[in-house]
Amino acid sequence: MPIISEKDRRALSGVHIGESSVRRRLSHKERMRRLRILLILTLLVFFGVVLTSAFVLPLLKAPAEFPSDSELTITAGKRGSLELSWDPGKRTSGYRLELYDLSGISDPSTPVLERFCRRSRCSLQSVDIPAGQYVRVHITARDILYFLEKQEGETAVQEAYWDCYLNEPEIGETREKIRNEQQQIDLRWKGWEGDSYTLYLKNADGNREMIREFTPTADKAATPGERVVFEEAVTYGPRGDFRLPKDNKDYELEMEVSRDMDRVTFQGKTVSLMTVKRADLMSKTIVMNFDRLTDNRYRLYWNETGSIGYRLEVWEPGTSAYRELANIGGEEELVYETGHLAPGREYSFRVLAMESGDIFGAEEDKFKDPFAADQGERQMSSSGAGSITFTTEVSPLYATIWPVRELDLYRSTDRGEKIGTVAAQKALCVLAEDRENRLFRVQTDDGEGYIDSDLCMIDLPEYVGDLCAYDIPNSYSSIYMVNGYYIPNVTGRVTPGYEDILLDDNTFVVPLLYPSALKLADAAAATLADGYRIEINDSFRPHLATRSIYDETNKVLNWRLPDIKYTGITFERFLENGRMISPPTEAALPAGIREQAFTDQVENDAAADAETQGEGAEPVSVDAAQTAPTENARYTYYWEMTNGTYRLGSFLAAQASRHNLGVAMDMTLTDVNNDGRPLSMQSDMHNLSWYSAQSRNNYNADLLKGYLTAAGFGMISSEWWHFQDNEIYDAVNLTVMENGVSIEGWKRDDRGWRYRDKKGNYLTAQTKEINGVSYTFDDRGYTER
Repeated sequence: MPIISEKDRRALSGVHIGESSVRRRLSHKERMRRLRILLILTLLVFFGVVLTSAFVLPLLKAPAEFPSDSELTITAGKRGSLELSWDPGKRTSGYRLELYDLSGISDPSTPVLERFCRRSRCSLQSVDIPAGQYVRVHITARDILYFLEKQEGETAVQEAYWDCYLNEPEIGETREKIRNEQQQIDLRWKGWEGDSYTLYLKNADGNREMIREFTPTADKAATPGERVVFEEAVTYGPRGDFRLPKDNKDYELEMEVSRDMDRVTFQGKTVSLMTVKRADLMSKTIVMNFDRLTDNRYRLYWNETGSIGYRLEVWEPGTSAYRELANIGGEEELVYETGHLAPGREYSFRVLAMESGDIFGAEEDKFKDPFAADQGERQMSSSGAGSITFTTEVSPLYATIWPVRELDLYRSTDRGEKIGTVAAQKALCVLAEDRENRLFRVQTDDGEGYIDSDLCMIDLPEYVGDLCAYDIPNSYSSIYMVNGYYIPNVTGRVTPGYEDILLDDNTFVVPLLYPSALKLADAAAATLADGYRIEINDSFRPHLATRSIYDETNKVLNWRLPDIKYTGITFERFLENGRMISPPTEAALPAGIREQAFTDQVENDAAADAETQGEGAEPVSVDAAQTAPTENARYTYYWEMTNGTYRLGSFLAAQASRHNLGVAMDMTLTDVNNDGRPLSMQSDMHNLSWYSAQSRNNYNADLLKGYLTAAGFGMISSEWWHFQDNEIYDAVNLTVMENGVSIEGWKRDDRGWRYRDKKGNYLTAQTKEINGVSYTFDDRGYTER
């Protein structure tokens, strides 16, 4: 073996000594590291113990939270089993369920069933349920330490109980019947009284739509322990309990039953009643209906008949025909909103169904028309036609009004800020009414604001509509006569101030103070309910008309009566003659013979009339010598008018009439069921003679009087036709209006603003300057304002 020198041996020995020194130094570092780890672990254990003592142990010792008012839900399962569930508690490890029989069959103090439940639910089989069905369900919640220590008495306990019936809610012996024409499904089933039943429509995908919930009661008391028979009905269609399915697939009609007791909900099984298709529910007859919205706006709707489309039409009385409103496809929603309709008017709508062809007019004859006279050429389909008729309500919206004097225009209904004024008798359009504050909202040249509605006349045809009829002879051929005898320059002529009352569409402007119009609406409704309609023959009368009629009549009082009476001209004849009138001239009448011996009495009466403030003077008693007429005087206008007991002022105002204030009307009654013919009175309308006095009223005149006085109107003794609002006359300081009114002005509707001339025609397809502003009107007369 090799020999190692001493030098080498020493060198090798030094290496070993160095390695040993390193190992000794590394062991020291390792010991210090381990010591630090141990120290850290010790601290963690220490703090863990502290935290456990401070937080975990108190948490473990905290009692379970299980409120005594917890809700219990029972769900019916298969083969009579029940699933019980309740609100879960906090810090609980389980629940003990105990069932007590409260029906009297078993000892109510001893549980008939005990069971431990790890979660807040538990299943009961049919054998677990006491025969008496009426039980107490008692739940005890246990905290965590109870199950760790197994010592019941040393831990807190929370509990709740419910007294309830465990007899399952049932739906049995069901029976269903579809009534297509009524759009209704009749349902019949047996169940327990007091249970709630919910009907669903389920599609092929399993999605359900709730139709309706029932909580029916039996018609008669049921024998205890017996189910009772319930009968209900559900409707379908646009306004039914559910809409028709959009496809013709199978749909399930299902019913679900539940029972609500004190803090207990018992959910029974769901029962399938029937399978239906869209075609099964279709009706062969269109049935229309409507919803009344606001401001005389209506929603029309009708049922589906399987047609490819429908046409909606409205009856136009002026043309005696239906006018098309809309074409609606069969897949669209069968609903139509009318917008604002004219007030007090009877509207008739109908829907025609189309079986084939283009609904938008390509095949007109495909629409069913049950009212067509020529049924030979037009084929009726099986779907028929549906119609509906209703009368709109009285409303001032969009009606024309005229202030009776200059009025302040306010920014808001509190009448705080005044933003301008409105001139007397300026035609305005009502944009809204504040009935509580007695204001109309209007738009003027000063802006939009509010004016006093009590001091405005309103156009009656635009306010009460067809609740009344209108014929204003003063606007085309006055019928003022003396018991049928023509009055020169009055009878058969347009009365001064009435030039703009008859419009080009053959309708009339009929102004009346708004508070009086409110009363008239009540009277009109009462007469219609009895089969009559008020016909208004005069309302607001300008003062210039009053003076003209009085003065011209006063001129002829001593004239001898003509040999024949004047028949006058009706409005129908006036229209038939092309709106032409040919009143008799004075030359065509017998020469007037003035009875000088009688002139004094006429002049005395005229002087007395000049001192009165209105028409309607009571009968007068004068000296017999003064009233005894000569043979010639007996045939004068004066004698025919007064019979010695009245004077001209009994019939016509020499100074001012209630008509001049907008609070009086002349009217009669018409028979709705007899083509609107006027009822027979003791004299003609505007017969200026003692024959018209109320003392001579016949039955019909008293009938008219009863309706109007019941609504708050007064009368004058000499005229059966005259009614005036004395209440508003006494309450409001009204001003006599000298001139007539015109309807010319701005008019609003649902679409926008239009401008109407004094004859009721709208400006169309033109640009015109109005009050210094230029406006461009489209083909229908609308413009931006």
